[in-house]
Amino acid sequence: MFLSRRSEGIYHVWCVDELGKKHKVSISSTRKTEALKFLQKFRQSEHEQRTGAKENCYLSLQPSLCATLQRNYSRRSFPFCMRTLVQFRGVLGDIVLASIMARHVDLHKIDRMKKVSAVSVNIELRMLRVAVYTALRWNLIETKPISKLQFVRVPD
Repeated sequence: MFLSRRSEGIYHVWCVDELGKKHKVSISSTRKTEALKFLQKFRQSEHEQRTGAKENCYLSLQPSLCATLQRNYSRRSFPFCMRTLVQFRGVLGDIVLASIMARHVDLHKIDRMKKVSAVSVNIELRMLRVAVYTALRWNLIETKPISKLQFVRVPD
């Protein structure tokens, strides 16, 4: 998150949302002191939202799993991983992790194939598999909902 000043003198705050996209928020002020105060309040409110959101991170998962995924993925891969998990939750709604079945993964696969390429879907499925196997290893779930996961065929 950073502060910028446009050519007309108006300050803007640039921030990144949970899907990794950049957004510009206009402060509608030409004074730097007002812009810095706004930036400070904006950072504080965003921090409160993120700390509250991590408790319900992914389909009723514990925040420690999200922290583990953050440590395991690189700085650039982690936002992509979280975006995948958010999109998976968007297809299924807020579902308990233990009730995820292969058909849920197939529904997600079908939905994503309409929007992105087969290669991207396969990358997302790999990231989803890592999250589920981590939950299985930690005994948060007892079955392997994606043990027989079939990746999308990539046309040559």
